[in-house]
Amino acid sequence: MTGFIDRERATRLTEGAGIEALVLCEPEAFQYATGAWIGAAGLFRRAGAGFVVIPRKADLPVGVVAADFYAAQVRAASPHALVRTHPIWIESAPFDASVSARPLGERIEDGTASLGRAPGFFRPGTFELANAAAELKRILDDFGLGRATLGLDLDFVPAADFAALRTMLPDCSLVNGSPLLDRLRAIKTAAEIDLLQQGIVLSEAGLSRLQRHAAPGMRQAELIALYREGVAGAATGSRQASTAEYMTLGARAKSADVPAAMGDPLKCDMVCTLGGYAADMSRNFVFGPPS
Repeated sequence: MTGFIDRERATRLTEGAGIEALVLCEPEAFQYATGAWIGAAGLFRRAGAGFVVIPRKADLPVGVVAADFYAAQVRAASPHALVRTHPIWIESAPFDASVSARPLGERIEDGTASLGRAPGFFRPGTFELANAAAELKRILDDFGLGRATLGLDLDFVPAADFAALRTMLPDCSLVNGSPLLDRLRAIKTAAEIDLLQQGIVLSEAGLSRLQRHAAPGMRQAELIALYREGVAGAATGSRQASTAEYMTLGARAKSADVPAAMGDPLKCDMVCTLGGYAADMSRNFVFGPPS
């Protein structure tokens, strides 16, 4: 298994849909399939930051097109995947900081040249769909899928990028693979369930601290801080957690600057996220006896 994919189930679903491979590029789908973050290029929410190919044939590996700056993390997370890279804007090259007689720019150019890149190599302003698509085509050809029916996650892909991909992959038939991806993700693996359960445990710890220390006179930001402190304390030694809080104070929702008063109800709708999996839960409290 690569990432959280159940390859046997993926094979059954693609066979039933008449699809020879799933091709994913949504950042969340990329992480689901590889176990690795797609990287900063994914923040642009466009196709081409990365691709994952999940072939119907289970004897073929998963193929990944990753940004070159993040390739090591992708390979570590998916050691059995075939990984190809495309350049993004982030440069990393050695240069001699001890030789101050030469201008810094010249030393950086020497460091870049020492990497032995092919003639004509350049870094785009962000990333280029054409570069990523060229590597995607190489993977498809390697897998014998150069003329295949591919299920693309069209719930994510912008219309302009879809048109460009059809041009760049003229021999392939691109169909909507999002419904199949939804069905694949609907049944969680044990590792996914564990992440969600850990999120609930951490969120409960945050709410317990909130319940113990909340007091009349506190404002919304102070109440949220109590929850976050509880989560952070319980998360010590585990993977990093992030939170989102949706809090409503008062029988008629008060503004964030109004302090809590005796008799106020407090609705806490909290989300604790681990490894891209968000555990969503809600608890309701009252400051003192309810009216």
